[in-house]
Amino acid sequence: MLKAPEMTSPLKLLVFVRYPEPGKVKTRLAKEVGPERAAAIYRRMAQTVLSVVQPLRKIGVEVRLHGTPAERLPELKDWLRTADTYLPQEGADEGARMERAFSRAFMDGAKSVLLLGTDCIEVTPHGLKRAFEALASTDVVLGPAKSGGYYLLGLRKLASSMFHGVAWGTEAAPKELAERLKQARLSSTELERLREIERVEDVPTGYY
Repeated sequence: MLKAPEMTSPLKLLVFVRYPEPGKVKTRLAKEVGPERAAAIYRRMAQTVLSVVQPLRKIGVEVRLHGTPAERLPELKDWLRTADTYLPQEGADEGARMERAFSRAFMDGAKSVLLLGTDCIEVTPHGLKRAFEALASTDVVLGPAKSGGYYLLGLRKLASSMFHGVAWGTEAAPKELAERLKQARLSSTELERLREIERVEDVPTGYY
């Protein structure tokens, strides 16, 4: 068993997870395969992402699971037992939730922070290590998704302005974020463009 990193670790990886209640997750996918099947696919996706991040604990990365809704956090903890810390997502929209999660990580002593969702199962331990390494020389690391938006966001300092006025998870996000980064004079590096699971054709054969 791996020894859990201490909460004072300078490297923190945040994973945003939603409780897999049918009709509440992967709603676009649910229109094609039904809410029960979509929830089952999402459950597998979350388990995959949490398994991928495990090797980073060997290099001292603290894995934080930020769950929603907050009242289902105990169930998320019982289901996904591979994080070091379990916290609720807080904020009225995605930008606010990400800002608060990053802010808390930096307040707890982080020097480099990565945030992942659970839509991209193509992410690898090597790619995550590269993201942390990139933060040694750049302010922001971005993992662009092929469908638009981002599967990963990394920071080495909190920049609150970049979380507002960006339509996260849409095709408009890259242009809007680029403008925020320019205004804040933040340097950025992009990782490999990866596929997220949004439609039934994105689901790997035999995945559910």
